[in-house]
Order: sequence, then C-alpha cells, then structure tokens
Amino acid sequence: MSGGTFAFFRFSVILLLCNLAWTARSNSLLVSKHAAELLGPQFNSNIGRGERATYIGLMFCFWYNIVAWILSILDSCVLLVYIGVIDLGVVAALIPAAYLQSSYIPHWKKTCQSATSWQVSNTSDESWFTVLAKLLKPADPDPKGCCEKYVETWVFTVAVM
Repeated sequence: MSGGTFAFFRFSVILLLCNLAWTARSNSLLVSKHAAELLGPQFNSNIGRGERATYIGLMFCFWYNIVAWILSILDSCVLLVYIGVIDLGVVAALIPAAYLQSSYIPHWKKTCQSATSWQVSNTSDESWFTVLAKLLKPADPDPKGCCEKYVETWVFTVAVM
C-alpha cells in the first residue's frame, strides 16, 4: 500500500476517533465525578477501570493517528512499517479496555430494551444504566438511551481496533 493510500485511510479514521475519544472522555469524567453513585459495590467492579482505560486509550489513539497521518504523507516504506508496528501496539493496548467494558456493557443495542434490569444484583433494584440516566436527566431519565449510547461507543471502539 502506498503512502498516499495509507494516508487517506488513516485520515478517514481520524474523524471517527475524534468522536470516540471525546465521548469516552465525557463518559469517564461523568463516572469519576459521580463515583459514589456509579461505582458502588452493587455494580460491576470493572466500570471505573474500563471507562478510564477506554478514555486514555482512545485519546492516545486519536492524537497518535494525527501524527501518523502526517508522517504517512511522506510515503516512506520504512516509516510505514514502523507506523504499522506502533499500530499493533495501540491495538494491543485497547484490547484490555474493550474487554473491561464488555463486562458491564451489552454487546447489542437490542439488549438495551432491558436496560432497567441489566445486571441488577440482589442488593439493588436499579441497574447501572438507570442510575446513570437519573444523573444525566433527573426529570426524564432514559436508561435505554444511555445503554444504547454506551453500546454504540463500545462497538465503534472494537471496530477501530
């Protein structure tokens, strides 16, 4: 693959990564801001780590992709090999983040139909998405919408890898 083609593909991914990175940032900041409500013992223990790891991984991936896109325009075969090796490292770093998220986020949007009962333990009668929706919109909570947003971000993160 020539540097121009490589640069074109890399540029097309930058827009998706921008959206994913900033969504992951807002999700991570929301979870850390409301840690008392969202990271309680009744919820999955991977939520805090998963949100933070996804935020860090996708933000690094976004900025790295911009640098790699600029460098790929130079059309150096040796440089493209190094960029490819770094790409493998970035993917290897995103795999644990996606795995952590997969333990508390459904894998399909259709599962969000039951967002109010998703992974409800015996100690709580509210799902994580219900608590999250109440924090985002206290007057009109939408657990299904929150669930779908998280599923969409998770699916695109897996697709980027």
